[in-house]
Amino acid sequence: MKKTIALKYDKSAPEIIAKARGELAKKMLQIAQQYDISVYKDEDLAELLYKLELNQEIPETLYNAVAAVMAFCYEVNSEFRERIDSMIGNKGNDIK
Repeated sequence: MKKTIALKYDKSAPEIIAKARGELAKKMLQIAQQYDISVYKDEDLAELLYKLELNQEIPETLYNAVAAVMAFCYEVNSEFRERIDSMIGNKGNDIK
């Protein structure tokens, strides 16, 4: 069964803000597409993150995996890039 996870990042560790499975997961993906929200597909990571509670920061053991997701979002989503750049003071400079 497919599972979806939504993450939020505000200066501290990313946290789980929504999660769904089955039909609700499909609806969550439709909403993401409708609002041009970046989607990163990794079923193994979704399975691990799904076990966490809502509003829970991700554990340190998953930082590298979630960093890959954030890097993907940074590359494909200019609004996400602007928010991250403003948080780290990297205006106009790409993180590579």
